[in-house]
Amino acid sequence: MLKDLMVHLDGGADDTHRLGFAEALADRYKAHIGALFVNAYPGFSISADAAGTGAIAMAELVERATAEGDRTEETIRKRLEGLRFPYDLQRIDAVDDQAGYQAARAARHADLFIGLRPSEAAPRWTGLIEAVLFGSGRAVLLAAPERDPGPIKTVVIGWNGSREAARAVAEAMPFLEKAAKVVVVTAEKHPSEDTLDTRLASHLDRHGVKVTLNELRSADPGEAILAEARSSDADLIVAGGYGHSRLREWVLGGVTRTLMEHARTPLLLAH
Repeated sequence: MLKDLMVHLDGGADDTHRLGFAEALADRYKAHIGALFVNAYPGFSISADAAGTGAIAMAELVERATAEGDRTEETIRKRLEGLRFPYDLQRIDAVDDQAGYQAARAARHADLFIGLRPSEAAPRWTGLIEAVLFGSGRAVLLAAPERDPGPIKTVVIGWNGSREAARAVAEAMPFLEKAAKVVVVTAEKHPSEDTLDTRLASHLDRHGVKVTLNELRSADPGEAILAEARSSDADLIVAGGYGHSRLREWVLGGVTRTLMEHARTPLLLAH
């Protein structure tokens, strides 16, 4: 059950989408809303011969960033006062490259992390979303800027038999159990036995979830999942979050990147 939601807010216009989605879920599942505000400080690099001047400049930047964060926090608190649901606000002050790590740690204490699908027009929080996806152990639900919050009646699952896909299905169970229609899409170019079998349908049936299986052959599984979501008028896409680590950074897999960049439907990912 979804009883503890964490929603990322930054005091900007996009908070309307994120918080609207959180409110809709809190209403449906009688859940608590935990708002997360990450006040990201810029990174600093000071040469040895400029240490004194650089330290002064750094202190001024921190002071300004803290003051700006205080103003943003006040804006968020005023917005939260209008909620009909229990809530709290957690603020994290962190240097840019630590912000995602700190957000991932915070998200471990919630049932679901709610953000906004990154876009070319608003790429600021892409790194934070990726950090939470790969580092929190929780599912990430990304609201779509193009779509107002509403009931989740139709769900499309992108399935390939992987561990990540299985995690996503498990995390999405509260949505699947309440959905009127669930479509399972297998869209691998060369499907494996795990991809093609009907064991997922049997598993979900035992949870009272009836599914339609749609087996496709596609060189672009991500686009195939998006096409199914459009044709089904889906309210939610569920898929595994794929990537691989390069030292401290995660590089998104092709399907995950396609869904995050192009989905016009709310998206639930789990790694």
